[in-house]
Amino acid sequence: MPFPTTSDQYTILTQIGASPNSAVYLAKCDSQDSSTSSTVTVAIKIIETPQIIFDTNLLNTSLTLIDHPNIVRPHCCFFADDNRLWIVMPYMSAGPLQSVLSHSFPRGMPDQFTSILLSQVLQALVYLHRMGFVHKAIKPSNIFFDSQGTVKLSVFDLMISADNKIDRDSSIPYWVPPDDEYSFKSDIWEVGVLAMEVTWGGPPIIDPRILESQVLNISRRFPYELKTETGRRNSGDRRIFGDAVKEFVKTCLLKDRLERPTAASLLDHPFVVKGENANNFLFKSIPKGVIEIDRRFQLEKERIIGIMNNDEGLKNQSEKITKISGWVYNDFLFELEPDGESLGKRVRFGGETIREFEKEEEEEEEEGESSTKVDDTPSLLEIIEKNLMSGGDGSGESSKKKKKKKKIVDQESLVKMLTSVLGNIDAQREMVSMLINHVGYLSEKQSEMSNEIKRLETELKAEKEQYFQLELEYEFLKLKVPDSDDDQKEYPSSSSSSEQINTM
Repeated sequence: MPFPTTSDQYTILTQIGASPNSAVYLAKCDSQDSSTSSTVTVAIKIIETPQIIFDTNLLNTSLTLIDHPNIVRPHCCFFADDNRLWIVMPYMSAGPLQSVLSHSFPRGMPDQFTSILLSQVLQALVYLHRMGFVHKAIKPSNIFFDSQGTVKLSVFDLMISADNKIDRDSSIPYWVPPDDEYSFKSDIWEVGVLAMEVTWGGPPIIDPRILESQVLNISRRFPYELKTETGRRNSGDRRIFGDAVKEFVKTCLLKDRLERPTAASLLDHPFVVKGENANNFLFKSIPKGVIEIDRRFQLEKERIIGIMNNDEGLKNQSEKITKISGWVYNDFLFELEPDGESLGKRVRFGGETIREFEKEEEEEEEEGESSTKVDDTPSLLEIIEKNLMSGGDGSGESSKKKKKKKKIVDQESLVKMLTSVLGNIDAQREMVSMLINHVGYLSEKQSEMSNEIKRLETELKAEKEQYFQLELEYEFLKLKVPDSDDDQKEYPSSSSSSEQINTM
């Protein structure tokens, strides 16, 4: 059906999302077809102050040219009487990927799910690149699941974005590519960051101080659950990431954009090839196990809107932290970290990067044991390093003497010990997560079947009663109407009479 381009044809029901300069609403659209009186549920994004003014008629025509199973395109867009931009889109009840991660995968999606998701995102990206479009905003808030579990990439942002320059004057968020301007290869950097976010379940950063430095940006990118608590990324909370996904991310996050692969070539990457089978039952059941976005937003509405309105508390926190000029990918830890010009000195331990903030280290040495710390409990990594350095003999004297020296831990030994301690716990947790989604889906289906059985039983009962009434009426009619054979004997038919007359 054609969608109207005037605001009075839509009925706003409730708010389901927010961003710094816009809000998203659930709405009903009245059909323009006079022969029907049907209404369609849609999502409407209303932008308060568009950065650029453009011809919406031309844009609506351009949108009709985009047709791909993994792309969700707006039905239409128009400027309302108050000069706000209205974007009418299909309603996806599961909401954006950022909400799905927070609700169902707070510790990240299993690798199998990640490969399926990336495969479908890359197929959409190959299509866009062939048409000459650079997306510029491949992020969880622009990725959706439809009711069948198909991944959909939103493309409206790329249609209205005219500036290809990348702002490098302010502190750089970790997802911004290290390029001077956006290009096809910039999209590849964003795909690599997306893969890390999906695998982590949030920001791919370990150090809580770095998380705090990005708290305002991260809160806008993941508004449904803040994951910036101090010490959240301690050793006991780390996942074991597969080599295939780490190699995929490493390929995408090359600093030199000319060395990054194309979207088409990434479809042949071994990690992505594993996700070509999009009919995975558990993956397709993801939308079934998620609270609908309108209910979820209402539960967290005040906090999310506070974040989007530049909450003063978050602003004050972010102003205390040193500006970050760029990011590098740490393949060993599978995280993004500030480059050498951003935050202090970093010391390497056999492939693992440990950041040392020099001022903080000096203050801790001067204060000694009387200094106040957030958490004095040693992490698993610190215990292992201590045992490795002391030879496992528990010598307090030798460990104190070596405390201020640079530790050199053999990477192979460290990995072996971590692997032996962590085992396959993460794989088991992933399996439990998949089973929970599966059970939730089956429970929903069972509930639907129970309701259908009750409905059929009610219909059957009504049919039986109707049949019983018909039988009674039939018996009653039999009593009132004489039997046909007896009737013929008592009252001969006219044809018989005429035959008798002719014989005479």
